[in-house]
Amino acid sequence: MTLMPETDRERITAAVRAAEAKTRAEFIAVIAPRADRYLAIPLLAAIALTLLVPGLAWHAGLAEDFAVLYALQLLVFAGAAPLFLWQRVAVRLVPGAILAARAQRFAREQFHLRGLNATPECTGVLFFVSLAERYVEIIADQGAHAAVPPGTWPSIVSTFTAKVRTGQTVAGYEAAIAAVGEALAAKLPRRPGDANLIPDRLVEL
Repeated sequence: MTLMPETDRERITAAVRAAEAKTRAEFIAVIAPRADRYLAIPLLAAIALTLLVPGLAWHAGLAEDFAVLYALQLLVFAGAAPLFLWQRVAVRLVPGAILAARAQRFAREQFHLRGLNATPECTGVLFFVSLAERYVEIIADQGAHAAVPPGTWPSIVSTFTAKVRTGQTVAGYEAAIAAVGEALAAKLPRRPGDANLIPDRLVEL
């Protein structure tokens, strides 16, 4: 799936290359349309509405015949289920805590799947965005995490998140990648002969 035009992907790739020119840490940028399909809660909401509407119709005297009420129930479910499962609606039905938990879990899965937990000096860093949840996270392995002063990561993530939530996703990646590269350059500078172990391209899920 292509979530960004080629020019935007190139900008993010260039930001990763520029940052990795200063540090031997390994960076990867990942973007996902959503962290989960969110089937359960939207379907439960559709079922609840399906059960509620015929009862209201019967109570209001709008329909009393069983066949009519049953047909109404089927129509309500047929309309509500696709609507509630539509991504833009589904993420509004799911509580924010669940959205954040699913996105956080998905980010951690990507950190391991992309091999960032297996770099020789534990210096892998993931820049993760899930668009539906407007969720942003930077995950740094222990070597990279320990190489920057306390408070560095929250500050960078805060700026990254603010940009993504205002539609400046590419600029958010660029700023976060550059800031982390600068922060790591002092303690983990790039050395002659350091190999690039992970491709620099943006990963679109």
